[in-house]
Amino acid sequence: MSKRKDVVPPEPRAERAWTRVEDYTDPRASFRRYASRARRRVTPGREPAAPRFSLGTLPFVVLIVLLAVLAVGIFVSAIPTRETFRAPEPRREQGTAPPGWLRRAGITPDR
Repeated sequence: MSKRKDVVPPEPRAERAWTRVEDYTDPRASFRRYASRARRRVTPGREPAAPRFSLGTLPFVVLIVLLAVLAVGIFVSAIPTRETFRAPEPRREQGTAPPGWLRRAGITPDR
């Protein structure tokens, strides 16, 4: 019969204890962690050539256009019209002067 090492499969990493001393002291383990992170890192060859326009720039362009339309609408509605400049003419009414207005104005009646 062969050795026990050849017959029994190695213990899977997920089923073993959460932490072991070897995980912290073994320099090869830290190198493996670094290498696995380096493999997952995005390299320039894996990045897309250009970001998609609809997800990156389009929402900002739409927002700027909507704000421009809103600004133009506010500007147009704030322009005064001719009716705002015309003051209504006061109606002339006879007999509405308060008593003593001739004396206060310095006018003497000719009698």
